[in-house]
Amino acid sequence: MPKRDPQIDAHLEWIGFVRPTGLVVSAAALVRAGAVLPRDPEGQRRLRACVAERRFRPDGEPEPWLPDFPAFAGSVLGWSFSPEGLRGDGREPDSARAGDGAAGGRRRAAPRLRGARA
Repeated sequence: MPKRDPQIDAHLEWIGFVRPTGLVVSAAALVRAGAVLPRDPEGQRRLRACVAERRFRPDGEPEPWLPDFPAFAGSVLGWSFSPEGLRGDGREPDSARAGDGAAGGRRRAAPRLRGARA
């Protein structure tokens, strides 16, 4: 039995993840077009370090979940957060207020809504 091209297998795997509907390009066409799916072993390692398993239903199987989203976002996505922005009280972070460096020392303008007058 002939061995399948690993690039075609990679495209088939990706197509399976996105569960496309409608017109789909074949894996062989993607390989011929030179489409490359980058593999990032270090990124996968960082992702696995952030994921834990949890039973969401008493009778269910353990499922992957992110117990610490800020750690995931910082480690895997490269995002940064200020502790004020994570306090969860709905208030604007102090660093976004007028006079602080994040706002460039300028007062932020409040949005104004304009509509047709009746």
